[in-house]
Amino acid sequence: MTIKEIELTPQLPQVFYPWRRFLARALELSLYSTLWSTTLIFAFHVNIASRSSIENGYLKGVSFVVELQNQKDLLGSYDNQIILISLSYACAQEEIGLFSNAPKRIIDNIIQNTFKDYNFTESGVEFTCQTEYSEYIDSYSGILIPKENAEQYYFKIEYTVDNVG
Repeated sequence: MTIKEIELTPQLPQVFYPWRRFLARALELSLYSTLWSTTLIFAFHVNIASRSSIENGYLKGVSFVVELQNQKDLLGSYDNQIILISLSYACAQEEIGLFSNAPKRIIDNIIQNTFKDYNFTESGVEFTCQTEYSEYIDSYSGILIPKENAEQYYFKIEYTVDNVG
């Protein structure tokens, strides 16, 4: 068989045991996730806790917590992660249609309240953010700047998305 004959054949190569590839990718993903979590916890001292509530096989809420202690570094906001979680959850609801303005209102509420506590409801979904920090200065550009001669730096954000009722 020549190279031209191989290029002209419209058949895909036969794959034996495709479930092995699936299991291998699942194993890789779990190993990478474990490695990343371990790195965050031990190298960067990040306390990560994510939770979700499932009732009768349906996802009823999602939350995450990030806690940093004694990190004298610039801290960026978690707005991108919060927006991604919020839109992923809210846009899956029946109340929000294709041409709804709800996603824009959700994004605006999140961006206007960076590093602030807030609670709002949109289309049957409640969004709650609780933020605590000490010895940081809010630059109002999505970054917390550590104070110069502080001894104890602390940052914690807890974000929850739940169905109302």
